[in-house]
Amino acid sequence: DLKKKLEARSIPIAEVGRSTRVEMQPQIWYRDGFEDYAQKIKADTSKLIDDLQKGIADNTSLKIGTQLAPGETFIPKLIAKYVNAYPHTQISHFLGESDDLIQQLEAGDIDICIADIPCDSNHFYVRKLFNARTVCVCSNHHPLANQTVDFESLYQYRLITRSNDTYYHRNLAHTLQSNQQSIRNFKHTILIGTLSATKRLLLENVGISFLYDFAINEELEDGSLSVISIRNFNNLQNSIDMIWLKDSMFSDRYMDFLHLRQDHIASLGFH
Repeated sequence: DLKKKLEARSIPIAEVGRSTRVEMQPQIWYRDGFEDYAQKIKADTSKLIDDLQKGIADNTSLKIGTQLAPGETFIPKLIAKYVNAYPHTQISHFLGESDDLIQQLEAGDIDICIADIPCDSNHFYVRKLFNARTVCVCSNHHPLANQTVDFESLYQYRLITRSNDTYYHRNLAHTLQSNQQSIRNFKHTILIGTLSATKRLLLENVGISFLYDFAINEELEDGSLSVISIRNFNNLQNSIDMIWLKDSMFSDRYMDFLHLRQDHIASLGFH
């Protein structure tokens, strides 16, 4: 395709990169394609070296990166199921922020990630696992537990949320903005680092929070946490996806993990 474009403009291939009127576009075409290819080779090479250093012929590794919500809820159970099916696999699990996970994928530091991150389909395979819905949640002892209220009724209570530089915080801000609301409307906030700590504070009845429904599934079932329904809440659903580098030589291995995961997720009732 590149050759035809050059020939159409009567530019010999040997002249590419010299002082011509192509304005270096062929170099850009070559460069972008090469950088994508080099990135995949680097990531796959890193994984090959990692596997070879294990010193066992049938030993393989799988490095999984996830955001907090998946990583602190269904992923541990999924890893246990995968290890039972593939007992020689060495599993590593990392928790991280969205931007960090993408960088780790590109560098080969992780093989796959589970997150709600928008990705470029030209560079990554993205396979949807299920849709996640944001809900307002509180202790079952909270005055608003199982109530239906307007947004304005929430602002007198303390909001438990993540720090401003996290993807969770940006996602929540976007959800509230789509409802003509803002995090700044809350008089008091607690910035917390983990999902487990957020749940602990909710159980202590010190505030309310906005979390993905799957992240509090067990607490809702046992009745320790309750949902606060909000009138006219435009609840934006996000897709929780499994993501890995496109055209990786290990795609078949990742697909095995994906299929196992889809069966497990279906058993949890996520869609």
